[in-house]
Amino acid sequence: MSIKSFPYLLLFFITVLSFSLPAQSLGLLLPDNKAYVDIPFEYENNFIIVNVEFNRVLPLKFLFDTGAEHTILMDRALSDLLGFDYERVIPIIGADLETIVNALLIRNVHLKVGRLHAPTQDMLVLDEDIFKFSDHVGIEVHGIIGADLFRRHIIKIDYKKRIIRIYKASTFSPPRKASYEVIDIDVVKHKPYLQTNIQLLNGNTLNSRLLIDTGASVTLLLSTNTHPDLQLPRTVIPSNIGAGLGGYVQGFLGRVQSLDIASTTLPKVITYFQEQEFFHDSTRLYSRNGVIGNVILQRYNMIIDYTNEKLYLSPTKLIKKAFKYDKSGMSIIASGRNKDKYIVQIVHPNSPASEVGIQKGDQIIRVRGIPSNFLTLSTINSSLERKAGKITRLVILRDGEKIKKNIKLRDLI
Repeated sequence: MSIKSFPYLLLFFITVLSFSLPAQSLGLLLPDNKAYVDIPFEYENNFIIVNVEFNRVLPLKFLFDTGAEHTILMDRALSDLLGFDYERVIPIIGADLETIVNALLIRNVHLKVGRLHAPTQDMLVLDEDIFKFSDHVGIEVHGIIGADLFRRHIIKIDYKKRIIRIYKASTFSPPRKASYEVIDIDVVKHKPYLQTNIQLLNGNTLNSRLLIDTGASVTLLLSTNTHPDLQLPRTVIPSNIGAGLGGYVQGFLGRVQSLDIASTTLPKVITYFQEQEFFHDSTRLYSRNGVIGNVILQRYNMIIDYTNEKLYLSPTKLIKKAFKYDKSGMSIIASGRNKDKYIVQIVHPNSPASEVGIQKGDQIIRVRGIPSNFLTLSTINSSLERKAGKITRLVILRDGEKIKKNIKLRDLI
């Protein structure tokens, strides 16, 4: 699952070194009399967030992540509070391939997700909260639901209805071909990979292998060192494409000419390019070229059959929408206890934001006349993704002084 000058937090990278949770963790269990169960979710800043009851006591929020192998609790204080014993220390390496932080193994956790229970789940706990994930999602998030919870079932994600439907594999009937296309996928270490064609701006066509990753708030991420044809386009801007242990991951924002998914072709796809190899367990070992994230996946109703390695896709009305991106040249995080203070994190030099004097640390207190307490991080970002030439009016707070700023958005790629 991931600079400094034009940042937008997209992905979080966790690479667990040489570790597999024991087979006794059965994941989420469906009732015997149910063929499927629906789990509602929130969709914040292009992340899927579900409510989780932790060990029958704590109501928490977890990211639903098809790109993660393990279920992870990010805040050790919560497992300490409930008196869990830590059985093993698991090393986790950062996105910089140098920083190592410990995770701790806890066993026999009871998790409730919607109406489903995982009664004896083993999971990892980060020894320290290095991600500050909630600051970038805009709401409090306590962990990640990985494939060890749902891989024995078949999952359908309906982004419009905000529903994850978990089917019992033994009773699942494939949808009618008239409504869904069926695509062969590979499932490696419980992660689904799609083979598809990408038309690059230089005219070359790349047959690519991409991770289907609901833990990524991106369109498309490509690792340029995975194929000779994967070169940076002429027009790119530096960008933070994610965060991992060891800090932000550097990359670039640009476009590809098109991306084929089944019988649909998505034109002018906003694409994040990563030049450094940062995955120990994916790019090198499984010949992965990159990641398809939620900004593309939300354009389909999607069913993943892990056991039979099938993907069912049905395009929605979003399929024809143009891809948006930030046209201000700044990134914003949500801070404070309730994640209701919006702070400028980084400003790109020579961008619309820098040209009107926006600075790192400025607090945004009003956007287009609307006070920040009526806004979310997602709605603020949407205001900065409007058409080039639009004016976004801000009021910022700097050193106790309220300052008005008018940002004229423009195309940066």
